[in-house]
Formats: sequence, C-alpha cells, structure tokens
Amino acid sequence: MLKKNAIKIKLYRYAILHSKNCIVTIKNKSKPEEIKITRGNIALIEKNIEAVVEIEYMDDIESFDIITLPDELLSRVLCLFEASNCSESLSPIRYRTFSD
Repeated sequence: MLKKNAIKIKLYRYAILHSKNCIVTIKNKSKPEEIKITRGNIALIEKNIEAVVEIEYMDDIESFDIITLPDELLSRVLCLFEASNCSESLSPIRYRTFSD
C-alpha cells in the first residue's frame, strides 16, 4: 500500500536526491513551481530553497537517499551532471534528472 508524507524544508546546501522506490514532489514555497522525481531518478537541488516535499512510498522498502554537498565538492559534482544526458534546468528550483 502506498503511503504519503509531506514536510516543509529549507536547504542550506546543495543536495543530491536519489528516489529509489518512491515519488518525490518538491513544491517551491516562493513561486508556483514544482518538480516530480520519479522512482529510479536522481536530482541535484539548489541550496537556499524553501519548499514543501511530498513523498509517496511503501513503508517496507527503502525509499530514497539524500546527500548534502559542501561547496568545495559542488564543482566536481556539477561536472558529472553536465557530462550526462540531462534535461534542462528549471529555476529557481533548478534540477537535472537522469535514469540510473
């Protein structure tokens, strides 16, 4: 059975989110924009974003991984995203996704 949870967040650092077995929807609080990260995708999310995050998940399965990035690692990670076949950025919730 699919469950749903919503939380308010403010990211102080860039983050990488890997949606393993869930659907993550990030809704920007300052503008009417949202992104949906489906199962098996990765997103790079900018820092200083205030958002509402909705997660649809199964309680017996590991749902997602999130890694926050210190500024000194950001340029290396961006090189990986630029080199991959990524979609265009959206602002202010700029993100890129690609399949595993």
